[in-house]
Amino acid sequence: MDSFNSFCDDVISKDNFHTGYATMRRLGRKYRKQGSIASNAQGFASVGGPVVVQYFQNAKPLDVQYGTLVKFNVVTGEEFKSNDMKGYHGNSMAYNSRDGYLYLCPAEDSGGKDTRQRKQIFKIDKDSLSIVGIVDLDDKTKLNPIHSIGYDSVDNCMILCDRKTLEFYDADWNLLFRVSLDDVLGFTPLWMQGIQANRDILYYIGGRKSQIWAMKIDFENRTVQYKTTYTFDMWQENLYSTGEIEGLGFNNITGEIYVVSHITVGNWGGLTQYFVTNPNFQIAFSSSPIVTIQNPNANPVNLYYGSNDNYNPDGSQSNPFSSLLEAVIAMRSPYTAFYNLQITEDSDETLALANVNNASITFNGNRVGAVVMINSHNLYFTEINTSGISSYHKDAVYSYHSSFRTESVTCKNVHAESDSGYGLFLEQSRAFILGTSTSVYAKNSIVESPQLLPDFSKDGKCSTLHGSREVACISSMADVVYLTPDDYPLYNSIQVTIDINLDDSRITYNMKSKTTDVADFIGYRIHADTLYMCVFHLEKGDPDHSTIALYDLSDGKRKETMIYSWMIKATLTDD
Repeated sequence: MDSFNSFCDDVISKDNFHTGYATMRRLGRKYRKQGSIASNAQGFASVGGPVVVQYFQNAKPLDVQYGTLVKFNVVTGEEFKSNDMKGYHGNSMAYNSRDGYLYLCPAEDSGGKDTRQRKQIFKIDKDSLSIVGIVDLDDKTKLNPIHSIGYDSVDNCMILCDRKTLEFYDADWNLLFRVSLDDVLGFTPLWMQGIQANRDILYYIGGRKSQIWAMKIDFENRTVQYKTTYTFDMWQENLYSTGEIEGLGFNNITGEIYVVSHITVGNWGGLTQYFVTNPNFQIAFSSSPIVTIQNPNANPVNLYYGSNDNYNPDGSQSNPFSSLLEAVIAMRSPYTAFYNLQITEDSDETLALANVNNASITFNGNRVGAVVMINSHNLYFTEINTSGISSYHKDAVYSYHSSFRTESVTCKNVHAESDSGYGLFLEQSRAFILGTSTSVYAKNSIVESPQLLPDFSKDGKCSTLHGSREVACISSMADVVYLTPDDYPLYNSIQVTIDINLDDSRITYNMKSKTTDVADFIGYRIHADTLYMCVFHLEKGDPDHSTIALYDLSDGKRKETMIYSWMIKATLTDD
């Protein structure tokens, strides 16, 4: 212990000790689906060796005033105890090694219902994880709210902070002194996740900026001195996103520092990761065996999704990611030019591809709950198979400001079942769809397809369809009205295929015209050494004035009486 303390003092005393990015090695992660269980990691503290306690706040639609405390081994992931509690945001937590209690700072009420807890600290039994007392500092603190809490074991004092001011309290919660962070740092930090102390070293966690400021507490002189800044790269071990750093834990037996970070992707889930580093935040590690820096012509790197109880999956075939969200986050890593996600079993999760570029997804005949693409480009799907709809946009597949190609789309026919969504909704996107039987809606988007899209609609003249959509099949003039859908004027042209049964033989005409109120389609075919002309006169919405006729050009006579039957297949296109 003494050698470790001396090492910490030596490290922190050197103002310019730290150079380059701080490094960490991932120990594992805990993945919790949004809205099904407490999922947002907040307060974090060590209670001895590798044993830590984490507060997970609920996410909507659950009651966000509540959350869950979990005690577990941060190295192995083994959980020992959990307890649901009304911990509000539960932003920060500290362990008082002298009295043996945890202290949770609830901070703001995310539900916007209560204010009283803003100036309170919850005293928690580390064994039962239950609240055994509340420290009300309403008449002592100037912080509103009390945002963060730390414990200085050298001076036996609790430290509170609100981004601007540090407050120091003795063991009986008497206010001792205040320190302005502007006086310490020379500015007021924009972001703050929390503070934590190891002995008399105070760490200010910047969170979104992925920075930690280290400061020395001079309790006797009532001052705090800035020492150094630890800055983290966006990626650890070339594969794991650093995320938003939430807290630190200190193993005073081994000298290791545990770092917890959290990543929330929309409304789909929260990925909490646990890392280990040294007191100088420089730890040796080996890069991921499946991700290496490659040349531009490198083969795709396969990442796998499937069943796996391992605490620390790496996306390999033998150790696959067990959540689609974690796999997608790994696909953002810039250390490989091209990723291929192999889905090896069904999942009820939404495949939420946010900010993923240059990647392919292989379904292998499996299904996911839904697919959402946001700001993702150059994606290739062997197929898209979904079993439900996304809560994000009530569609089976939703694409916003993205580009992709898919061989096929198999999903719920949402548009046929309800007016609230579509099978495939495209917004400010571009898609190449080889084939689909589901409804497709394009809003300011471009769709390309070599096959008919039978249920396609679009919004605005900025949307285009390169290919065809089937409007109607008609066998009588009364059915011509079906050639006037609501978005009819948005297309450049209408194509008709007319099959005529003549003398037990069939003549097929393929003709095209601009989508105007009145259109004439004229085609020529040779049948039995005779040249025939087919004329289809279309007046939009007026079947009484629309006609179809066949002429024998050898004598110029109309052969209407010779037509036994006919059928028109009409399609719309922007080609």
